Amino acid sequence: MLLAFALCVAVPAVQAQAAVDPAAAFLAELDAVQALVTERKWPAASSRLEALLRAHEGAAYVRVKRAQIEEDVKRCLFWSGRPEPDLRTLISGEILRFDSRTGVLHLRYTAADLEDFQKYELGRGVEPLYYHPITFDGPYSVEVRGTRYPVLFASRHVRTGGFGGSPSVVVELELDYGSGYAILFGFQSGQGPGGRPIYVPASIWRFHAGEWTLQEEKDPSPAQAHEAFTLKVSVTNSEIIASYNGKRVLRARKLEDAVGSVGFVNIETGALKDITLQGRAHSSWLNGILDQAVADAYREFEAGFRAEEHLPAWLLEGAGGAEAPAAAWNYPGAAPPQPPDALREVEQFYVEADFEDGLDYVAKLASGSIPDAARAWLLARFHAALGEVEPAFEQCQRVLQSDPGFAPAHVLRVLLRSGLRSRPETIAALASLAEQFPGSPLPAEELAWWLFLDARPADARRAIEAAHARALASPRLSQLERLLVKAERGPAWGSIHVLNTRHYSVVSNSDQKTCERVAAALEDAYRGYCKTLQPVAETEQRRFTVYAFGGEASYLDYVAEISPVPLENTAGMYSSALKQLLVWNQPDPQQWLDTVRHEGFHQYLDRLMDDPPCWFNEGCASYFETAAWSGERFLEGGVNELRRHDLGRAPSMIPLAQFLREDAYAFYFRELYLHYAQSWAFIHFLRNSGPERADLFQRFFQDLQGERGWKTVVDEILEDVDLEALQQDFESYIRDTLLPTR
Repeated sequence: MLLAFALCVAVPAVQAQAAVDPAAAFLAELDAVQALVTERKWPAASSRLEALLRAHEGAAYVRVKRAQIEEDVKRCLFWSGRPEPDLRTLISGEILRFDSRTGVLHLRYTAADLEDFQKYELGRGVEPLYYHPITFDGPYSVEVRGTRYPVLFASRHVRTGGFGGSPSVVVELELDYGSGYAILFGFQSGQGPGGRPIYVPASIWRFHAGEWTLQEEKDPSPAQAHEAFTLKVSVTNSEIIASYNGKRVLRARKLEDAVGSVGFVNIETGALKDITLQGRAHSSWLNGILDQAVADAYREFEAGFRAEEHLPAWLLEGAGGAEAPAAAWNYPGAAPPQPPDALREVEQFYVEADFEDGLDYVAKLASGSIPDAARAWLLARFHAALGEVEPAFEQCQRVLQSDPGFAPAHVLRVLLRSGLRSRPETIAALASLAEQFPGSPLPAEELAWWLFLDARPADARRAIEAAHARALASPRLSQLERLLVKAERGPAWGSIHVLNTRHYSVVSNSDQKTCERVAAALEDAYRGYCKTLQPVAETEQRRFTVYAFGGEASYLDYVAEISPVPLENTAGMYSSALKQLLVWNQPDPQQWLDTVRHEGFHQYLDRLMDDPPCWFNEGCASYFETAAWSGERFLEGGVNELRRHDLGRAPSMIPLAQFLREDAYAFYFRELYLHYAQSWAFIHFLRNSGPERADLFQRFFQDLQGERGWKTVVDEILEDVDLEALQQDFESYIRDTLLPTR
């Protein structure tokens, strides 16, 4: 009834507007639909959209909005009437108590429902570690109860580190770093090799990277073999307390900044009664479970979604509809009767991003095996993909001498020169090519993409609509339409939390506390950037957009179409196309904070520079991620331990004459760890080795904000620099300051 009423009310209103200005009325009403989607009013948005499509049936100005309309339909279909996932059905144990406001959680597991625990092998002949991925924000406890206290063979390493045969509880466990605290409850007597009686003291150990340090010991242990037992470990910000059958056995101080998961070793599940975890849980595990459940459901929904079942047939036809079939001949010159087999083989190198082998393969092809113009085009593409600008440009010239009307070579030639000219000049050149070659989708694709990068989504959309009006369609144009929708709408979340501060708009599907933590970290960092480097111009004072994902699953799904490289094992990214900072809820607070500040610097710099060189962008982000406010000062110059570690394992540095001119491919696809480390080290060197080097940093920072391409700027700056002296000073700084023990 409500749906029918909505349709009856909406249609006359829409039609009345359409009589005045159909296209304008449609756009205004579509904005109203999108506002309802943003407000998560799914049924109202769905009914209003259906009415709108009926009122403007068949209109060309509706077809060009297909991507936005389809996204709205999908979100409404998925979320309408869908309940939020229930944690109690997603966790293998029993939730005895959970307060979503404070994070206080009380979990209970029995031997039959330990699926949430993960198994980690400690080595041959050693019982595995079972750990729970949950971490805690405050005091917590782990209690293990059983019917028969186990006694296994003791290792001779018990007094020098290792679990031996002792039943043990592990807290503050960080497997990535091999660190944590082991509480060995020990036992009074048991049978060792040869039947000799043995015993193991109760003890607390700190372990890190293979080294074990004894914190506290009780000898003999109060534990009695084969008897019922209750092992309890309580953890506060400063200490660890271990109890056996209700009596305190051990007490030791701990590092205040330690954080990690919990687990157990050498406790037979057959003798296990239950395990309880209690404390103020970090939101990462719980929200990650919810996030994974929604992500799985949405993937399944998308796989089964058929646009023709939910959208009118006329909307799926014409502009923005089916993509044009791929051309049989995508090379310069006339198509031969039968394309050479070698072309199919060489294209596979490009598909697999194996550019170096592809270049070698083409160079070694026998003369006459493929047309000369096609060979030149393949060489141009491979050289360009490898960041080798001059050889690529030379091959493009050869292609155009043979076939002046080959549009892709004209486009590639413009892109190869983009590092030497301003972004507006590149956009103007691409716009000219789009007019010169109205039948080719490539100039339109690149024009729309560069307008998108230039924070001109409306112009990018108009470029796509102009391409559709010329009956052009391609996978890239469809992808750009989807990215434009992402830029406008963000993730397809159900319930959300929003926090708007002076400079940031933070949205999360996690909780309000996450928004507050992200916003506080970013505001502090932004204040430091503006005070230490340069404020953002008043004309750019619009809020930065930030999405904080509840878990890794939805984050990876969202960024899959954004990044050209896989982003597994990353904690966040900044998309210069979407103008969005994207992070997911990490359990390690320091790693999470470093990620937020790192990506936040990219977002800040994007307001100042169109296209900074990778070494400057990543180097500054890695450098300033360790900076923090202390009173009224922004303290910079700290050590980025990850970058210093990578710097220390590098056999040598890349010569600065090469390093400072490298393209994105060389930076991100050739020894990535070294490029990040050297970028951080070079910025650290410029910022902290005297006024002359500080002035050089400032010149880079100021000149890269100009209208010229970054390669032109870098070349001009280096003309005034003694590169040999700079190289020597840089290497000395690394040796004496950043790696003094190397």
